[in-house]
Amino acid sequence: MACRGRRAGDQRPARAPGLRRERAAAHGAEPLQARLPGLRVDPALPGSPALAYDRAGTIVATIYVRTLREVGAKGFDHIGPTAQPITYVSLYPVAASSGQPEALVTIVLWHVSPSAAAALR
Repeated sequence: MACRGRRAGDQRPARAPGLRRERAAAHGAEPLQARLPGLRVDPALPGSPALAYDRAGTIVATIYVRTLREVGAKGFDHIGPTAQPITYVSLYPVAASSGQPEALVTIVLWHVSPSAAAALR
């Protein structure tokens, strides 16, 4: 088996092409895309909510990104109205890094059932 980028005779398999992206996602570089792969998320202005859509174009979630410090001090009851009634909430932490000096929390306010959200993947 020849592996691209390896010396002749080296039989170790090459890394999967998506491994670098998966590692980056696991370390917070692409947390939302990695955790919610079946959704299209419209970009939002800083501090504003983003809307997430399923493949049919239906709004399935409203997403906020806040600093961990802000959520710890204020909670997230004050974040405002959503496009549809909220069925449940998911919280995803994003660790601080060199590109993001402060820890964040992605707050996903779901407008579909947990089973419907799981089916979106």
